[in-house]
Amino acid sequence: MEAVNTILGFEVHSRYPAVIRLAVHLKDDQRVCFTPETAQAVAAQPKPATLTAFFDLCRQDAVARGLLYQEVPRHFTWDRSAHQWHRAGRGRVAADQPAGVLTTGNIGRVYTVSPRMGDCFYLRLLLVNVRGPTSFEALRTVDGVLLPTFKAACQARGLLEDDRHWRLCLCEASETRLPAALRRLFAAILSHGDSSDPAKLWQEFSGELAGDLLHQGYSPEAAESEVLRELQKLLNTMGGAELPAYGLPEPHVQPDQSRQHSDCLPTPQEAAELHAEVEAQIGMLTEEQRVIFEAVQSNLETGGGGLHFIDAPGGTGKTFLLTLLLNCVRARRQIAVAVASSGIAATILPGEGPHIPCSRFPSARCVSTMSSVPSADGASWLRCCGTRGSLFGTKRR
Repeated sequence: MEAVNTILGFEVHSRYPAVIRLAVHLKDDQRVCFTPETAQAVAAQPKPATLTAFFDLCRQDAVARGLLYQEVPRHFTWDRSAHQWHRAGRGRVAADQPAGVLTTGNIGRVYTVSPRMGDCFYLRLLLVNVRGPTSFEALRTVDGVLLPTFKAACQARGLLEDDRHWRLCLCEASETRLPAALRRLFAAILSHGDSSDPAKLWQEFSGELAGDLLHQGYSPEAAESEVLRELQKLLNTMGGAELPAYGLPEPHVQPDQSRQHSDCLPTPQEAAELHAEVEAQIGMLTEEQRVIFEAVQSNLETGGGGLHFIDAPGGTGKTFLLTLLLNCVRARRQIAVAVASSGIAATILPGEGPHIPCSRFPSARCVSTMSSVPSADGASWLRCCGTRGSLFGTKRR
């Protein structure tokens, strides 16, 4: 039969219905073809694409104003030479349209757009949901108000899911996870979660994301820049886009500036508050705590310096005493720096940072890590000092 049909000139194969591909592009961003000789002419007056011709059709044809973009090929045909849509001249009578309107049975397929393409993605979402738009601006107009972006128009029309589930997820995580884990979660939401409004989530949870940095004494601006810088690194490892693609700002404080602590010297008002707090807490010291407190205060007043090792079971007031010593120094508007070898310990004392600058041991800059102390050099005595019961008292005879 195939040979007979070929010899007689009959159709060997057929496809029904026809699939018409419909372009999606932003304003003045359509694809054009040109040669070196026609480049300037094409740039000055590009030929309409299926989308821009659809806008023209909606301004001129009442039937088109009741159609979605993907429904146009059912009742109109695309003239490739004239780059225009025309009423279908052949087909069946359309039961759902005015008299004289025919249906071709063709299917319109709007090109797929990735959510990472930003406004183009939201433009496509509007095209498949808004009937009879006459321009790009008409798509951004909702209830007579011209909105700044296609995304805002989608939100106003209720076409986007809200971020309620992501908001609940971050709220729950902020109660049980350290800020470093929150940052990894937030980066995963940006990269794989398809949040409808990442910028709003950032505004709501930026404080929790930078909690450890603020605790260490970074200024709010410096802490925000550090968090944004780390989020970008995490997004790079997860295959995400750049921060502006999610509506997040770029880091505006340089790394060397962001490492500068803002509370090295408390303000006079803060010093007065600390002084009142110190006066109230001194009377709460036990006899053993007072011995250590007075010894440290003596070293501070004489300027001789010294080392004091405090060892006591949990819940006996070590943190209370250390906090009081730090606040006592800061109440005089002097610098008191607290350091720790682990991220967990770095969250206990005010203004503490997880590093040991006065030793050769590595610094734990992240609150979710510990300083990696090698087995050589001074590691053995450091582990010994941290083991209760491994030390014994001696008395010189």
